[in-house]
Amino acid sequence: MFCYQCEQTAKALGCDKLGVCGKSPEQSDLQDVIFYALKNLSIWMLKANEFEIKDQEVDKHVFEALFSIVTNVNFDNERLYQIILKTYNLKEKIKQEFLKEYKRKNNKDFSEKISQIAEWQPLPTIEEMIQEAKNFDIRNDSNNEDIRSLRHLLRFGLEGMAAYAYHAQELGEIDENVTDFFIRL
Repeated sequence: MFCYQCEQTAKALGCDKLGVCGKSPEQSDLQDVIFYALKNLSIWMLKANEFEIKDQEVDKHVFEALFSIVTNVNFDNERLYQIILKTYNLKEKIKQEFLKEYKRKNNKDFSEKISQIAEWQPLPTIEEMIQEAKNFDIRNDSNNEDIRSLRHLLRFGLEGMAAYAYHAQELGEIDENVTDFFIRL
């Protein structure tokens, strides 16, 4: 486990055995997978946006999923796993809409190689996802310390901003510009 999302982290360095907040290593791992799954979804949303394909369910889910990984918000492994699956299913929906529209407008199939992240699929059990999460450890994000630090800062900023966006959505306030900002990052 490695988590340093909040001011409660052990010795201000990060929790590595159990979260001071009560988060288990498994929950921390599933939260890392959610973030990776959201990257996967965002790649296809960016492609879909090129053809003005929008989906309010996806927009709402992005904030809900990011909010679910904010410290002290969600310590339920099954719920975290269901968020992973929903993120993937929404990605597949958007991907298929994009591929259909691409073919319609270009009279050919989409064949561009996007990234390894874009082809990721969740594993069939929570236990397998927890094991796979080791591949998504935030400390392995880059060999360049400056790039890794910047990515961490952006991630934690996105999670914090998502809390506000999620609550605004719950109150019926949705701003497409905010959603597009999250998808681009």
